[in-house]
Amino acid sequence: MIIELNLFEFISELLFIIGMIFFSKVNSLAGKILIVGILVIWIARKILNRKYSLYDLLMFMVAGLFVGSNYLLYFGIVINSIYICTIAKQGLNMKADLEVIGFAVMLISGVLSSFVNAADKSSAYQYIIVYFLLLLYMWENKIVSRNAVIEENSAVRSFSVSSFMLGIGFFITHTFTDLWSLSRMSIFYNMQEGIGSNTLAGIMAPFFCGCLLIVIESKDKKAIIFSFLAAVLMAPVLLAIQSRGAYLGIFVAALWLLLREKSPRMITFFIGLFLFVLFIRIYNPDIFTRFFGRFSSVVYRTGSSLNGREQLYEIAWRMFRAHPIIGNGFWQFYLNGIPGKDPHNFLLAYLASTGMIGAIGFLVYLVSAYRRLSAAFKNKTGNSKLLCEIAIISFIIFVVHGCVEPSMSTQAPLSIFILITLLPVNLKKSSNESSLS
Repeated sequence: MIIELNLFEFISELLFIIGMIFFSKVNSLAGKILIVGILVIWIARKILNRKYSLYDLLMFMVAGLFVGSNYLLYFGIVINSIYICTIAKQGLNMKADLEVIGFAVMLISGVLSSFVNAADKSSAYQYIIVYFLLLLYMWENKIVSRNAVIEENSAVRSFSVSSFMLGIGFFITHTFTDLWSLSRMSIFYNMQEGIGSNTLAGIMAPFFCGCLLIVIESKDKKAIIFSFLAAVLMAPVLLAIQSRGAYLGIFVAALWLLLREKSPRMITFFIGLFLFVLFIRIYNPDIFTRFFGRFSSVVYRTGSSLNGREQLYEIAWRMFRAHPIIGNGFWQFYLNGIPGKDPHNFLLAYLASTGMIGAIGFLVYLVSAYRRLSAAFKNKTGNSKLLCEIAIISFIIFVVHGCVEPSMSTQAPLSIFILITLLPVNLKKSSNESSLS
C-alpha cells in the first residue's frame, strides 16, 4: 500500500502539535505527558488508516529530545509492533539480513563476556537489555521499511518538517542570548537535562547537512522552505557547541559529496562557502576566535588536539588485550579507570566490551548498511537519490563523530543512526507533486 496524505491535513496536524508544545508547560510532568499523548494519538490515527511509515518516528525522536531524553528506542519498538500486528495478515518479509546478523553477533559476544568476565554485573546486565532492544528495534524497522511504500516527494517533505521541528524545539526552551551565554558543555536540548553538548551536535549535524542538501538539490518548494528554516535554526547551536567530532564528520561528508556528486549546484555551493569563510577570516578574524578558539585553547591546555582522549584509548586497548576474544562485558569502563564510562571511540568500545568477535560483528553491520545505501544511491534518481544521499552523509557523520565521541556505542544516538540509515527504503516515484506522506 502506497502511503499518501492530504497536504492540508498533514500541515494542520503539525501546527496542532507545535501549538501544544508552545502552550504546555514543557518542564512539568503534565506538559511532557501532554506532548507525548498528542503524538500517540497522532501516530495511532496513522496506523489505523495505514498511513504509517518510519518517517513518522522522526517526530517521536524530536518529542523525546524535547521532554528531556531520547525515548525513540522504546516508542519505536511499541509503535512498530502495533503496526506490524495490524498488517500481519498481509504477509510480512521478516528475513534477517547481514545488518541484523552482524549486530546480533556483537550482542551475543557481549552477553557471553558479561556473564563470564564482567566485574560490574549490574551495568553489564543493564546494557544487555539495551542492546537487545536496539537489535529488536533494528529488525522491526527493517520489517516496516519493507512493507510501507513511500512516495519520494512525501518522504523528502517529512524529513524537512521533522528537521524544522528539531530546530525549533531547541529554541522553545532557549533564546539566542541563552545559547551564547552558556558554556558549550552546558548546552542541552531541553534546558539543563537530557541530550546535550557533543552528543547533541552529533545528532543535529546529519539533519543540518540533510537540510542543506534539500535546499541545494530539491525542486520541491515546500521542502526547501522547511529545510532552510531548519538549517537556520540548527546552525547557531552547532556553532555554539563547537564539537570537533561533528565538524570533522561534516568535513568528511562534504569530501564524499564532492567526489561522488559532481553536480554544478553542489560545486557552486562549496566554492561559495569557501570564499565566504575566507572573506570572514580575513576581514573579521574575531569571529573565528569566538567560534573556533576552543580548538587552539585545548591544544594549549592539554598539549594534545585529542583533549586527553589518548589515556582513554590506552585503557580501552588494555581491556581488549585482557580478554581479546569476547571482551570484558558491556560497560565495564568505569571500573577500569575511564570516568566518562566510554572511551570515546566506538571501535575501541566494542573491542573492549565484546572482543574481536563482537567488534567484527558490529563492523559487518556498518559495512552492510553502507553497501546497501551506496547501491541504492547508484540506482536511484530524483528525490529517491537525494534521500539516499542524505542517509549516506548521515552515516558518514555518525561514524566519524563516533571515532571521537560516544555516539555509536550509546543508546540515544545509536537508535537515531539505525533509523536514519533505513529511511531511504521502498521509495516510489511520486506521480503527484502535491501528495504528502
